[in-house]
Amino acid sequence: MLTGMRIAAYQSLYESSLAFAVRKAVTGEEQRNELLHQTKNLTNECEELRHALHDQTERAETIDSKEEEKWQQMKIKHHQEIKSLKDTYKAQTKHLQELLAPPPGFVK
Repeated sequence: MLTGMRIAAYQSLYESSLAFAVRKAVTGEEQRNELLHQTKNLTNECEELRHALHDQTERAETIDSKEEEKWQQMKIKHHQEIKSLKDTYKAQTKHLQELLAPPPGFVK
């Protein structure tokens, strides 16, 4: 009788161990699937972020290019204005000197 009880206890322990192992295997498989799903989602998100970064970089380069072109145009316009003002200054200075100059034949 004691041997039968011992066998029944071992059999119960064996079945319990098998059930535990199966539960752990199922849990492990579920966790593995969850991690694979998260990995896939993070990979997709990373790719989307790379694409967005590329788009923003292109946009920034386009803006920089346009701003550089505007800057160059402003510099050209500025230099033209300065040249025009210098020419006007020279012409007015010459005209003023002609007005302030003694008339021909005037002797001091």
